[in-house]
Amino acid sequence: MFDFSFIQIVRISGIDVYSIIEEFTSRDISKMKIGSIHYSFRVSRVGQVLSDLTIWKIDETMVDVMTGDSRDAEYLIKLDNHGALKLERLNYYNFCDIKIGGVWTRVGRLG
Repeated sequence: MFDFSFIQIVRISGIDVYSIIEEFTSRDISKMKIGSIHYSFRVSRVGQVLSDLTIWKIDETMVDVMTGDSRDAEYLIKLDNHGALKLERLNYYNFCDIKIGGVWTRVGRLG
């Protein structure tokens, strides 16, 4: 068990989700299995680590990005130039229903 109450969560869905994540983290997530989590970094142009984060693959066109840096959400929104993605934050005292391994699950964020 881990307390995620300090984490910013951004849900990204849409056909461009892979390209957005690759630009954001320089990590290819196209081969990630549904239900898996990858650890990654967001780095500056000179390679300095700006934040560490995890990418949770929910389905082929949906991921959750969890980060301790609130600026990451704003940066992700800027990357969505065409409005093709749906970006949403799971804020404190909110919940959402997602399918995990074919089972509908309610996920809540308290803190």
